[in-house]
Amino acid sequence: MSPINFVILLIMVFCITTSYTQNHTLNGNFLSAVRIDNNSSGYSINFNYTFSVRKTYFTLGFGQTYTHKKRPQQDASFTVVSREKSNLAPLGGNIGWTESAFPNINFEPKESNYMNLDFFLMYNFRTKQNNKLLVSIGPIFSARDHKQIDRYLYFKEYNFPFAFLEDIAVPVYSYASYLDLGLLSEVKYTLKQIGRMDLDLLSRIKYYPVNGDVFVELGINMGIPLQMNKKR
Repeated sequence: MSPINFVILLIMVFCITTSYTQNHTLNGNFLSAVRIDNNSSGYSINFNYTFSVRKTYFTLGFGQTYTHKKRPQQDASFTVVSREKSNLAPLGGNIGWTESAFPNINFEPKESNYMNLDFFLMYNFRTKQNNKLLVSIGPIFSARDHKQIDRYLYFKEYNFPFAFLEDIAVPVYSYASYLDLGLLSEVKYTLKQIGRMDLDLLSRIKYYPVNGDVFVELGINMGIPLQMNKKR
């Protein structure tokens, strides 16, 4: 689903639920993100729409999560040799190659990078005892992409017609793009109100059971309540 299609879906939900809804809230948040299973870190940005249907609350949203980590440690006695924009022929023998000679290859990855495009729907648990606290849970559907250094190939000697290198480590990258389904849980606590806007402390956990991936996110959420008249 493209972002444009998702916005259209939000508008449809907004129109359909107007007959039953008095409370709507538009939310946006910026969170720090840590992926526990591979020790990468970064950020998460999300936008969502909270609405109620017959006093039952739901949240529909989308967002993006990006984490990265430094390249793995190699044997200190070997020098890492990797192809980059500034060094297209690290093992010698350039013979006039340029970046345009490899149009579908990215020569930038000095680190391991992980990106998620997320779409989610959550059921919200509201309590009368503490109306500042909101707990939500539901499925999350993600388009995921990663590029990472899996391992190093070590060469004591590398003899090439244009170069002779000793004790080098060549990184081996892996690339993957795939769809994944997980579970999202969220805890939101309202810190204060600024005019009509709510300022919240937000904590989220995303778990993908097939791959065993776990994200923990923490940051600030801003919500703008929309008051609507209930149709009779």
